[in-house]
Amino acid sequence: MNARTSTICALAAIFVLTACQRETEPNKSEEGVAEVKSESRNDSERRRASKRKQQENTRYLTIVPRPPSDKRGKGFHQEQLRVVGGRPAKAGDFPFATPLLADAGEGEWYQFCGATPISPTWLVSAAHCDARKGDVAAPGSLNLNEIEAPIKIKRVVSHPGYDEGVAPQFDNDIALIELEEEWTGPVAKVVDATPGAGTDVVVIGWGATHSGGTTQNRLRFAEFDILDFGGCQLAYGDQPGSEPPTPSISERMLCAAGPSKDSCQGDSGGPLLANVGEDNVLLGIVSWGYGCADPQFPGVYTDAADYREWITKTTGGS
Repeated sequence: MNARTSTICALAAIFVLTACQRETEPNKSEEGVAEVKSESRNDSERRRASKRKQQENTRYLTIVPRPPSDKRGKGFHQEQLRVVGGRPAKAGDFPFATPLLADAGEGEWYQFCGATPISPTWLVSAAHCDARKGDVAAPGSLNLNEIEAPIKIKRVVSHPGYDEGVAPQFDNDIALIELEEEWTGPVAKVVDATPGAGTDVVVIGWGATHSGGTTQNRLRFAEFDILDFGGCQLAYGDQPGSEPPTPSISERMLCAAGPSKDSCQGDSGGPLLANVGEDNVLLGIVSWGYGCADPQFPGVYTDAADYREWITKTTGGS
């Protein structure tokens, strides 16, 4: 082998060795990208695992349909009242909204009426809801399927003048509910005086959007006006079978409705609120009516202003 051949062979060996080294060395740039992608996947998996654990630890109540055997909260000539012609509420719209729930057994509950907190330990509702110790309230609810920690009812005080056997049948349809624990959220203020015809109001509740419809889990609201008292009395006339003839609408009731808007089946006891400003002013309590959104028969509400003195005396001004 001459000198030229030896030189060529040596150069070839160096080239092959260098090429092999390059092939076996990792690509630092690609390795860095791979590490970032791996970390990103790990972070995403950790977040998903954390979310799953949080959901598993959140124990929502199981809400089921109201059993037909429970007749509580049913208004005259119609089942419970609910919102018709309304819109779904958003978080924060009505932070004091309160469903009343009854034990259906086997860890399940059903909503049978509504209520309104007027202090940390007292709610106001309708007497015909017949709430009882053993039932629970869930102030601050938006979706019935997302209730975590309801408050037990300690006692219920129905107005002494409420008697379904005496005409008018739903006169004095109001009850006060004392809670076992304090509600720390917003409360409503009972109005000072009866609102006049034309006052803008809003009613809230869960469930059916038409007469005979089924329960909706999302809170809904509808806006309309207080109606003329004399016109409402004329529309409903005397209570059927009353002797002597007695008007179905007493002076302790309010009537309110709008075109294709009303309260309807399922939310008796819920609030009729002043639709002005940011004050949570309670004007009335969902009570009864004929049908839902019937232009001839507006929804009927207990006039909250007439019971301020009784409320203060019963709750001790709390």
